[in-house]
Amino acid sequence: MSDGREALFDELFDIAAKYNVALTNSPAMNPGVPEIGDFCGDVEAAVLAAGYRRPRTVTTVEELDALPEGTVIRDASGVVRDRFNDSETDAALWLRPGASGWMLSRNFGDKNFPATVLHEPEPQP
Repeated sequence: MSDGREALFDELFDIAAKYNVALTNSPAMNPGVPEIGDFCGDVEAAVLAAGYRRPRTVTTVEELDALPEGTVIRDASGVVRDRFNDSETDAALWLRPGASGWMLSRNFGDKNFPATVLHEPEPQP
C-alpha cells in the first residue's frame, strides 16, 4: 500500500512532457526557464494540499485483516463490503450491505483482488 506521491509526480512529469510544456531538464542550458522537476513538484504539492489521495488498494488477505473494523471496500468484482469483527473470535467479517451473510477475509480469492478501500474510519483513542 502506498500514498501514491511518487506515482503522482511521475504522471505529472509525463503529462508535462506530452504537452511539451515550456520547461527544461537542464536549467544551465535554459536560464530563466523552470526545471520540469520543480514544476511537477509544485503541482503535486498543490494537488495533495487540495485533499486528493489516490485510492488505497489491498491485494492480500493479510492486508484485509489489517484494516480496522468499519472499513468499506469495493472488491475487484465490484461488490462493496463493510468490515465487522466477529464478537466471539474477533475474525474479520466482510458484509455486503443489504444482503444476508458474510465472508471471512481468508475466503477472498483472486477474483476479489485487488480491492479498493472506499472508507477507513479514524483511529479511536
